[in-house]
Amino acid sequence: LRALERYPYGCLEQTTSRALPLLYVADAAVVWGGMGTAPGHKGRIDEAILRLFEMQRPDGGFGLWAPSERADLWLSAYALDFVTRAKAKEYRVPDQAYAAGLRWLDDEVRQGERGKTPDLAGLAYAHYVLAAAGVGNPAETRYFADRAGVRLPTAMASAQLAAALVLRGEPELAGIQFGRAVHKINAREDVDDYGSALRDLAGLVVLAAESERMLKGGGGDWGGRTLAKLVEDLAARQTKIEALSPQEQAWLLMAAAAVGRGGGKMMLTVDGWTGEPQAEPLYLRPSDAQMALGLTYDNAGKSVIWHTATTVGIPLAETPPAAEGFTLTRGFYTLDGRPADLGAVRQNDTLVVLIEGAAPTKIRHRALIVDLLPGGFEIENARLGDARSTAEMAWLPTLSQARHQEYRDDRFVAALDIGEENRAFAVAYLVRAVTPGSYRLPAVHVEDMYKPQYRARTEMGRLTVLPRD
Repeated sequence: LRALERYPYGCLEQTTSRALPLLYVADAAVVWGGMGTAPGHKGRIDEAILRLFEMQRPDGGFGLWAPSERADLWLSAYALDFVTRAKAKEYRVPDQAYAAGLRWLDDEVRQGERGKTPDLAGLAYAHYVLAAAGVGNPAETRYFADRAGVRLPTAMASAQLAAALVLRGEPELAGIQFGRAVHKINAREDVDDYGSALRDLAGLVVLAAESERMLKGGGGDWGGRTLAKLVEDLAARQTKIEALSPQEQAWLLMAAAAVGRGGGKMMLTVDGWTGEPQAEPLYLRPSDAQMALGLTYDNAGKSVIWHTATTVGIPLAETPPAAEGFTLTRGFYTLDGRPADLGAVRQNDTLVVLIEGAAPTKIRHRALIVDLLPGGFEIENARLGDARSTAEMAWLPTLSQARHQEYRDDRFVAALDIGEENRAFAVAYLVRAVTPGSYRLPAVHVEDMYKPQYRARTEMGRLTVLPRD
């Protein structure tokens, strides 16, 4: 939850991923407290609902960053899944906008597989959302299962279709589809659904647990695997992954909530003291003295207890450069294209920051470039009418067409789609030196937002701004 809250970019996917788990893990939200600007988790959910509908297109679909973009079927279903769940928990939802979104999903389902490369993952999700909202034609869901059920590209898509079939009153067909989902866990195709094998397994756990309750405890056919076994597999996979995407974080939280309901109570002994048995998570925040002496805790009960250690701090040494799946460089230049001397920048000088890189991998990336500003610099807003624009400087290389750019007080942000035809990228922006002094120069970062193992950062440096004579 804390990692999701600290991811400060507000596209459709990230807004939904930050808010969706709060519907089910409010107890953890209270523990972390103080996240965001809204009072408590309920306020953050209300804010997310309003923010999502700001990105809705006139036809009812949703764009990734703005309503002017083309509609994304999978993401539109994801946003409406969250809104449907929020509405079921009596959150206020704009009825006309919500109905328009469901109509758009229903239209996409009716068009089905007419395209040359149909978005089967998006269509499976759309069937699930329509079923959860109690709208749409059940016959369309059965027909889609017959036509495309065996061809779905991910475990998540198969599980979503299975859950839709449960909601449509087809438990036998759902069992077949859940079995296909289990077999797809290790055979995920490279589809553009913001996911991973870990996200898919977490989604499978959520949907299997929810479907099991809908079947009134009768259990389901989870491909020959018990729900408990799927949870064990999920926990084991999670521990092997160092960096989690927003999708993975959101669905892991959802899975924890889905399987935690109705569980037994745990007993934990901490430094010889045993508290009362409890069914809710226990959060320990040792003091410096306790950490220095060492903290001992034992499982005093009979159930398995999962534990996680989180360390937060400031590195003692500069973070070294790194590259995994990306190359990345950054240069500072004068307006006429000469390399700038960062040891002797004059107050009120304007510089061009040029960031270049490439992704030699053979997969698609939704890349995010983040360049934190050093002290003493401010971004020169190129969107102002009287400001100089990087587009007017002929010496610059051809700049990439960004999906989204932000010029913040403390950073420059650019979101890029990288594929076979554009492995290399270049972005640029203007900065002005405003405050004399000597400053640390942060590294610039690039990462794939949904495959965070692919990332790179430059080395850190120093910057001196001299007073203007």
